[in-house]
Amino acid sequence: MAKISFLILLFFTISGCDQITALIGSFVSTTAMSQPESMRLSIPGDEKSIKTLPSQNYITILIYDETKLYCYKGSNITAGLKFSLGKVNSIRDYLQKMEADKKDDLVVIIKPLSSSSYKGVVDILDEMSINDIKRYSLVDPLKDEEQFVKQLK
Repeated sequence: MAKISFLILLFFTISGCDQITALIGSFVSTTAMSQPESMRLSIPGDEKSIKTLPSQNYITILIYDETKLYCYKGSNITAGLKFSLGKVNSIRDYLQKMEADKKDDLVVIIKPLSSSSYKGVVDILDEMSINDIKRYSLVDPLKDEEQFVKQLK
């Protein structure tokens, strides 16, 4: 692309046109040749193709501080575990174990509470990328979850 606009600019310059004409010609040629790129979007087909997963494949992560997390499987919030984003009691080991067990059927639901920080949210999203977790979602927490975590502190 740069070679073509350079050649057009060189042509206009050699042929005796002034610099303004050369610049306009170069601009027109580069804008006309650039093609927009589209993103690939995955949309599920009909309802028959949607796969239902057991509740044990869903992990909910509640972020309640900059580095503190509470994680539970399925819908049983009381059977969860406390983790951190640091090196001690790290969520990374747990996610790697779950990813190995569930393979592509693991779904992680991330819920930052009002006491969480922006850094905590970014760090847990980094963990999703590091652990190659393909299905995760960032959603608002329920009131029950907020109240439960307040009791943990």
